[in-house]
Amino acid sequence: MNKGKIHGGYILLSRLVYESAIWRDDPHILKLFIWLVGKARHDKKPKKYPSCSVNRGELITSLDMIVEDNEYIENNGIRRWSRTKVSRMLKRLEEQGYVSLACDTYGTHVIVCNYDRYQDPDLYARNKGETAPQQLVTAPDTYNNENNDNNDNNCEKEKANSLLDKMTFSAKEIEIQNTAKKVIIMFNEKTDSNYPDFRGKHMDAIKSLLRDDVPFGDFVMVLDKKRKDTWFVSNGRLTPDILYGENFDKYMQEDETKYDQDNHQTLVIE
Repeated sequence: MNKGKIHGGYILLSRLVYESAIWRDDPHILKLFIWLVGKARHDKKPKKYPSCSVNRGELITSLDMIVEDNEYIENNGIRRWSRTKVSRMLKRLEEQGYVSLACDTYGTHVIVCNYDRYQDPDLYARNKGETAPQQLVTAPDTYNNENNDNNDNNCEKEKANSLLDKMTFSAKEIEIQNTAKKVIIMFNEKTDSNYPDFRGKHMDAIKSLLRDDVPFGDFVMVLDKKRKDTWFVSNGRLTPDILYGENFDKYMQEDETKYDQDNHQTLVIE
């Protein structure tokens, strides 16, 4: 077994992540967050540019760079996030308090919230017998910095915030389930189909989009648009799992007037 130094550095991932909202969210969002933490500047000395500085816990990136760096394998094929999906996921992370976003001349400036706190090994309570931090990411800070010496208070706050997270998550999941049912009922009515509104990969695809805050109207718009694509319909592709799957963003951006000119469009997985 090779016990030499591991190159490339490391990040700390607090076990509190298991109790956080991000752990119960779309796994792609968690992957993006870990990527952002890993790419953030670790050095305490800022990196200066003519019009801005990148401090510890910050990075400058772009939607295209995020797409390129986060390809993944699924069903023996290479898949990529679309720029629209990346934008939605970044917005979601910002809303949940994990990152702060700003645009500048160099691209998207990302600030990982509470980076210093969660990436400081000295702030982790060690289990008995541990000589190095076994916690591996950053999460929204549930601590009052003025009372960090009061461990009992901090634990109670942590539990309260965790419970609130779970309650909020449950309410959102109920709302997502109900909206997903409305989407599939709408789809069935418009296509004279009979897809179940309680389970199946089509429901999983719909709920995944709803977790990205895709509005109900977008589901209707894409369906109405692709019903005009005769090639798409005649080849049996007008199904909810395909329509609302990984090409959803591409369908949203398509110009439906082109369907009459060319109904043999190539489907590009984004």
